[in-house]
Amino acid sequence: MQVFTQPGVGDQPPVFNQLESSESKNSPQREHLLRETEHLLPVSSTDTAKSHLPEMMLVSAKAAVDAPVEAPRPAAAPPPPFEQTPSRVNDALVGLFHIEHNNLNGSMTNAEINRLMQRTNLTDDQAIMLAAMRSNFDAIRALDPGQAGITNTAIRRLSELWQRRVTGEGAPLTEQQTTLINTLQSSAGMHRGWLEGSNRSLYATPNARDSVVPSACSQGNDVGNCHFVSAMTSLAQTDPAAIVRMIRDNHNGTYTVTFPGQEPIRVNAPTNAELAFFGTGDSHGLWSTVLQQAYGRLWTPGTANPAIEGAGGSMRSDGLRTLTGQGMTTTHTGRLTFWSTLNDSLQLSNQWPTTATVFAEAGEALFGNAPSTGFTGQHEYAVLGFVPNPQNLQAGRVTIQNPHRTMHWPNNRVPAGMIDHGDGRVEMSLQQFNDIFFNVSSAVRPRPREIPRLGN
Repeated sequence: MQVFTQPGVGDQPPVFNQLESSESKNSPQREHLLRETEHLLPVSSTDTAKSHLPEMMLVSAKAAVDAPVEAPRPAAAPPPPFEQTPSRVNDALVGLFHIEHNNLNGSMTNAEINRLMQRTNLTDDQAIMLAAMRSNFDAIRALDPGQAGITNTAIRRLSELWQRRVTGEGAPLTEQQTTLINTLQSSAGMHRGWLEGSNRSLYATPNARDSVVPSACSQGNDVGNCHFVSAMTSLAQTDPAAIVRMIRDNHNGTYTVTFPGQEPIRVNAPTNAELAFFGTGDSHGLWSTVLQQAYGRLWTPGTANPAIEGAGGSMRSDGLRTLTGQGMTTTHTGRLTFWSTLNDSLQLSNQWPTTATVFAEAGEALFGNAPSTGFTGQHEYAVLGFVPNPQNLQAGRVTIQNPHRTMHWPNNRVPAGMIDHGDGRVEMSLQQFNDIFFNVSSAVRPRPREIPRLGN
């Protein structure tokens, strides 16, 4: 995952990027995919212990507000799983080639896949397999070596392998072929789950504000915009009405987003393929995806790629600034006053969106010699709440949310003193927060407008 937290911070390794981005949803298929590729994850750790804070009295409190209970979606009869119907896989793949290459000639490049992803006339099967093709582009292309893209020959061979894997007919698959089909089946199942979990309305409830909740915000697969999603998550907690005011439904398949102080930006409704690949859809509606698309267009207005991908070139501070139209203050957690940023920004009477950044994996203080902590390095998190403890500052409680909307703990063990509330939302002590996070950022509140006094 490519995450820009400050100038000069590099990208994560490519394979790690894919897995990190894939962690934004929970599904049995994803868990299988992660287990199959767990050996590819990098092993790194760093000691991020910092100075302990002295005990001091806090003057205000802010309790983390739980998101409204999500109304269940109407049950729908799902199509048979892909792994049980290889003919559907073949039909979907051949159909995509008919759209892009009428004579089934040539090869399908990444640029052509991106163009296909923005088409509105793909079936669900085609959208899911297109997402799987993009996620596994190099592996599928290797079925017809030496080609610039995925050829018709590669698709034919893939369909044959899929058929043999599912039915057991024909020659047994090699270990490499079996791994390829297992990975593609898991990938297709993951993308299918993302598509079917998306409510296609802008908001899922008659009152738009009821749909604007932190749990609706999810970082896009393979998109380095955690700085924006974390800021959006915190704003959904502190001022959902501000988000509703930004978006206008044009009732023609497009939306107009106006960030504070910016010119209006019009974006198309996300297509089935975009929802299947990026995984930003949610049962609460499309609003968070639409905002991410507009943010991408803001930073890369001329790209031919899907709009949501355009945000990769922006920096950590741009999320809070774009969503609020205000400046930003950042405090290093090693400073004695860092707690005041949490306290002042998350007062119950006057909340303001706040984020926190991990610059490198932390955890020896929490996990001993564990190589991973569950808190991704070079990644920004939303801060949703702060409950101070007047008797013991370090025992105060902080609630954060991971834009990936999930946490993967080493050995499936939540650290002592932490509570995993699900959807990537974790509660921890102020001391644990200080050990893990490098800094705290908050948008600067606008000053109250001064009313001139009338003369005598």
